[in-house]
Amino acid sequence: MQVICALRWGSFIALGVERNNAYAILLLPSQWSRPGEVGDLTGAYQYRFCDRERSRRASWGILADTIGWRWAFLLQVPIALIAIVSVSLAPRYLYPLIHDDSSLKSKIRRVDFLGSFTLVLTVFLLLGLDNGGNVSWSAPLTISPLTSSALFSILFPITEHTAREPPAPTQVILSRALTSSYLVNFFGVAVNMHMLFHLSLYFQAMCGFSASRVGLWFIPSVIGGVAGSLIGGLIMQATGKFYWVTVAGYLLLLAGAVPVVLMSGVVVTSSAGLVLGLVIASIGNGGGITTSLISLIANTGHADQAVATAVSYLFRSLGSVVGLSVRSTLVQGTLHTVLKRELAGEDVDVDELVRQVRHSLDSITTLPRSLRVIMRHAYGEAVHIVFWFTVALAGVTVVAAV
Repeated sequence: MQVICALRWGSFIALGVERNNAYAILLLPSQWSRPGEVGDLTGAYQYRFCDRERSRRASWGILADTIGWRWAFLLQVPIALIAIVSVSLAPRYLYPLIHDDSSLKSKIRRVDFLGSFTLVLTVFLLLGLDNGGNVSWSAPLTISPLTSSALFSILFPITEHTAREPPAPTQVILSRALTSSYLVNFFGVAVNMHMLFHLSLYFQAMCGFSASRVGLWFIPSVIGGVAGSLIGGLIMQATGKFYWVTVAGYLLLLAGAVPVVLMSGVVVTSSAGLVLGLVIASIGNGGGITTSLISLIANTGHADQAVATAVSYLFRSLGSVVGLSVRSTLVQGTLHTVLKRELAGEDVDVDELVRQVRHSLDSITTLPRSLRVIMRHAYGEAVHIVFWFTVALAGVTVVAAV
């Protein structure tokens, strides 16, 4: 996937499929440790994950400004190969977990192909949202994917209910004890991805920051996510409680989202204030993700823990992808509306202008001064709308946590 993303501009969503494989490692603490230690171990895994993210975000900006963004993916290929070899040479104490003497034919019979097929086809929603924001909501290529997505979303739970060994059993997906954990994973990750992507867009399009500088500004938020995850695990170990820790975490997420929108020009313009809001939100989201995972494990029987945890990561991945798709729709729609209003009567192809800027933010600097000012103003309005939408999502996350 890293190679594909480096070679093709439109293949980034495929990276999400590959990235989900890494989530499997977080199933291990619940299998190897006592319940009181799961929070600490999960927090430690989150620490290592966030430590990698911190280094990656800073280095990716530098690579984008020097040898090119494609190398941010290509340089990960050797690391991915090392990971493949490491898993292939798994230590012997893992063998009971992964060893299976059944034949290949019997394994294939256990695969729920129909359920997997209907789940994958729900991604038509993303195609419909993207096409609606960039082309037209009445276009056939918008209506057809949205209709197909709704149809397959209905068929998926039906097929899972009748399957012999469904990957996402309905009794696990629809369990009232687990619904809250699923929803906070979906909305919490969507909020976090919204803020990360749109602050990056804001810093580059509105403030004129380079990719390297944006990466450095994001480092405090990653440290905040690490701190939130570890603190959440320690509090759970000390108190044995996770409900109020989870609610407090997502209240912090909401508290961080509010100053982000207010300090992006709605009340005052402050880059430091934006970073501070992102740090607060990252602390809350980091703690909330850890504690919601522990609450899910605590409310699930040991036999269903792996499936329930996998479903939670499914919701987390859907939150990030759907959130970014909705974000793109809001941004592109607002850009078209504002530019057509501001450039009415001018001999300017608005669709081509938006396409160029969407392909590369650097193209803003090549525009004539008058167009550059209008484009930055349009991006400002688009980002404000998305930030307000992010605040609303953060509020929904708090409600889901309660």
